[in-house]
Amino acid sequence: MFFAATFFAYRGALDNQFVSWDDTGLITENSNVTHLNPQTVWKVFSSYDPELYIPLTFISFQIDWLIGDGSSVPFHVTSLILHTINALLVTWLMFLLLRRQWIAIGLGLIFALHPLNVEAAIWASAKKDVLSACFFFASLIAYIRWREDGGKWRYSAALAFFLLALLSKVVVIMLPAVLLLIDFQSESINGKRMKSLVPFVALAAVFGIIAVIGKTGVIGSSTPFSLLLLAGKSTIFYIQKFLMPTGLSVMYPWTKPISIMMPELIIPTMLSVVFVASALYLWKRSTLFATGMLFYFLMLIPSFTNCFKGGAVYFASDRYAYIAMAGLLLSVGIVLRWWLDDSVTVRQVLGRQRIVVAVILGILIVTSIQSSAQAATWRDNRSLYEHVLSVYPNAWVAHNNLGMDLKQAALFDDAVAEFRKALAFQEDPTVVVNLGSTLVDQGKIADAKAMFLHGIDIDPSFPESYVGLGNLARREGNLSEAVRQYTKSTEVSPEFANGYNNLGGVLMEQQNWSAAIQALRRSIGINPYFGEAWYNLSGAYEQSGALSDAEDAYRHALALQPNDPDTIAGLAKVLYDEHQVPESASLLQKALLINPSNPRAVSLALRMQQDGVADVRRN
Repeated sequence: MFFAATFFAYRGALDNQFVSWDDTGLITENSNVTHLNPQTVWKVFSSYDPELYIPLTFISFQIDWLIGDGSSVPFHVTSLILHTINALLVTWLMFLLLRRQWIAIGLGLIFALHPLNVEAAIWASAKKDVLSACFFFASLIAYIRWREDGGKWRYSAALAFFLLALLSKVVVIMLPAVLLLIDFQSESINGKRMKSLVPFVALAAVFGIIAVIGKTGVIGSSTPFSLLLLAGKSTIFYIQKFLMPTGLSVMYPWTKPISIMMPELIIPTMLSVVFVASALYLWKRSTLFATGMLFYFLMLIPSFTNCFKGGAVYFASDRYAYIAMAGLLLSVGIVLRWWLDDSVTVRQVLGRQRIVVAVILGILIVTSIQSSAQAATWRDNRSLYEHVLSVYPNAWVAHNNLGMDLKQAALFDDAVAEFRKALAFQEDPTVVVNLGSTLVDQGKIADAKAMFLHGIDIDPSFPESYVGLGNLARREGNLSEAVRQYTKSTEVSPEFANGYNNLGGVLMEQQNWSAAIQALRRSIGINPYFGEAWYNLSGAYEQSGALSDAEDAYRHALALQPNDPDTIAGLAKVLYDEHQVPESASLLQKALLINPSNPRAVSLALRMQQDGVADVRRN
């Protein structure tokens, strides 16, 4: 029933494309995802994303990529399966706490179909949320079952699930506090029971330190007071959207001053304080109802530091309420149980049950329709960002991202308009550079140069501005100026692989092979899966006469871009120069099959003919 309901509601989203909102950086352009080998497995376990430590999520990304050969479908299918499993686990959790089977089923179905959960359920990059939630709920249920019936294996399972949840995303770090709330439901809580929480607290502490290290830059860009105000707003905002899920968006930008004088901030913050105080006040009257309220608040706490991203401020994200929603559902379930238990006659019980069932069915029908419509907004970049702007016209990041999508579609006038709208709200160097590169596409070179210079004025440490100036200088034939600008991009950002790649390319034009090789090897040292840098390096080796090194570099490039005719033809030429004719002819055939007019392939084919080798174009 659960799988049928969720897949029916989300059926249109299974072939949604990857979107530029995190999917490119986390998945499609992440060499640690697009390649599955011991090196990439080690890399995901020893690095951040760049802020979050999510190695288990990256492993799941790698498997999805391998299964679908780069298609987005496996990502959406597995995320939806995980979301459905989570709904089943929420149902189980509700039953263990409420002991009302049909109420638990209704609440679980609401979790499955609620529009607030669409973002986590169908956004490829949000798999970290549904995966961590799956292990979180499994850990919580295993702990409750251990508390009820004993059995070391249940306790061990709870601890193991918690570790897996933390490896998926550290947002579950508040589980020990939730377990303590669950323990307080029992009259038998004692020192031994408290001692059982120590391993959970230890795991949370270790991963908390890891998380703080990864978030140092983000945390440093905010103040405790600003975080407090935004946390108060988000706490009440999610409750509002839980009760009335309209106007949902992938972005909830805050573009006003973060001040106690802003009613939109101070009022929700005061209401949040009242919410927590009410939970504490109701603790002795209804411990389980208060547990639901505190569960909700506790599971939001890890998200309170995530308001500042990429120069923008966001007061909420739907996926942050994913696990926390279970707390609200628990409180709703308690109210329903109170009302039903308050019945004094069988007729009254049956009547109230019918009312509850009818209301839940009505909610499920409405939410499934809303979820289906919300999932459709994730179809592609344009539909996603146009939907954001229909709700929040001042979302400058959405204007910028929509502009990039229009630029890629060669709709340069429309792209420029979107970039200028973004700059009207926020002068961000990324937007400035994007506008400058689009002006280049339009042939407005002077305007583009002014934009790149303006980008440097805004942020002298932003390397792409220097790359833009280098590209203009290279276009004009001023190679020494291009070298200077590309070098500057690497000086302000020493780990900027693209800067070294561009530098290597222009050094090749100057026939400075040794310096080009040095720059390109630096680029590859930063990003070993940079196919273009490997291709350029192979050309530099080839021109310098190091054919063996050129062959090795071409093979690396070909492994990363197996259908690129230039790479295939380049390797074929080097092999021919090394007198490895059969493999060279085979590769040449492949290059000509992909692109019969490829200049490198055609040139090599003519050379082979002149040397008396069979005409590979006829094979």
